[in-house]
Amino acid sequence: MLTGEMLAASARRWPDRLAAAGEGARLSFRDLDRRANRFANALAAALPGTGRHVGILSRNVPDYAAVHFGAARSGHVLVHVSTRYAAKELAHVLDNADVELLIVERQFMALLEPLRAQLPKLASVAAFGPAVERFLEGAPDAPPRIALADGDPVGMTYTGGTTGFPKGVLVSHAARALTARSAAAECRLSESDIVCVATPLFHVAGLYVLFQPAVLAGATSVMLAQWSPEAFVQAVEAEGVTMTFLVPSQVNQLLRWPGFSAAKPRLKTWRRLTFAGAPMPDALQRELMAEMPALELIQNYGQSETGSLTWLPVEAARSKFGSVGRQGHGIVIDVFDAAGHPVGPGEVGEIVTRGAHTMLGYHKKPEETRDFFKTGGGWGWTGDLGYRDAEGYVYLVDRSKDMIISGGENVFPKEIENAIHDIPGVAECAVFGVPHDDWGEVPKAYVVLRPGARLSEDEIVAHCERTLARFKRPRAVAFVEDFPRTAIGKIQKNLLREPYWRGRAKRI
Repeated sequence: MLTGEMLAASARRWPDRLAAAGEGARLSFRDLDRRANRFANALAAALPGTGRHVGILSRNVPDYAAVHFGAARSGHVLVHVSTRYAAKELAHVLDNADVELLIVERQFMALLEPLRAQLPKLASVAAFGPAVERFLEGAPDAPPRIALADGDPVGMTYTGGTTGFPKGVLVSHAARALTARSAAAECRLSESDIVCVATPLFHVAGLYVLFQPAVLAGATSVMLAQWSPEAFVQAVEAEGVTMTFLVPSQVNQLLRWPGFSAAKPRLKTWRRLTFAGAPMPDALQRELMAEMPALELIQNYGQSETGSLTWLPVEAARSKFGSVGRQGHGIVIDVFDAAGHPVGPGEVGEIVTRGAHTMLGYHKKPEETRDFFKTGGGWGWTGDLGYRDAEGYVYLVDRSKDMIISGGENVFPKEIENAIHDIPGVAECAVFGVPHDDWGEVPKAYVVLRPGARLSEDEIVAHCERTLARFKRPRAVAFVEDFPRTAIGKIQKNLLREPYWRGRAKRI
């Protein structure tokens, strides 16, 4: 299924239903469909042929949706650029992605303009407002006559940069159509739903795991341009939001917000939460269940390269606590050992997947692409370690690059982090390996405390010694105010590790 066909089908079925709202704009499915056609025709005229790269640099606004579907119908590749990049990162990504035409929200023009001399391939820039309207002038609102195939490239998002500099992930129409169908089914989306798009559309989670499935199902998308707990509560109350996708850091911020208890009655329409993007600590899940017992939790696991892979349905949220669910509709996964052989239930290996949902490849990175598909047969290696139980439910152990090998023993930071999260007063933590002359490497913990909490290094280490094998205890604890994060809130452990391993032979 082509990306543009999803919107066209919903526009025919629910033409007058509200499709997207935000920042004062409200577009019905009919209006969104016609505006997407205008973008498609304007892009086709500006960049003859197909397969050329168009960029978008914007917060979550309804016109982002029009550009997304318009670029898909034009046959060009839409590069989704993070609004949180510093100037150097922005210049690198726009150059690396071969962006020829950039559509930008006006407030980011001041960041972009000084970089234009460094971007010879960037021929045109149009800002939302008068410039974009001039770009669209004369473009018809009928579908363009451009021959497209399901396997053609449609979009490129950039990885979060938790293991190094972000890589461009190129995906096809077919890949994210499968993601949309799977997500819509697993989240039980329907035309009666009103979803809040609270994670950035430049990231795979906001764009492909929530927004595009919502369009496919005929649901309304309320675009949250800037996340904050208060803005989220206001959107839920004003629009009657029934569902959203949040990453764990957003859940943590909502629960820690001083106004949360008083705001709970304002969240009465919010019935379902899908969460993913990073492992949610067990303690945080339990707290959310206790605070909002009527809220249905649907856990999801996937990545930029694969889209959504597994889903934990509402019915299994408590009976399979700690699992990220079973493979989704139309998705094939397995667990392989290092040699590429399947392992049995309960055995730890690397999560692998194959099918139409996997990426076409990393842009301009053939070696990394070959490494992702290293064993052939279409299998993509996720880099995530985990196991399946006898019923097929998947449990993540850790990222393969984050695993600590201490004195020959495999130590998984996630296990230590869950133990530390059980300590009252801990808001967040990150565990990673640091060099040790005798053991090779040992765990170190960075901890963020809740306001007013007091804890010592000795107390945290002693708690871990009581709950874990002694060799897993952190050898050192540092208290910090916050962590370096990706645009979607993942802690960048590579940046935490780097100072300790500088000049030493260790993957960072």
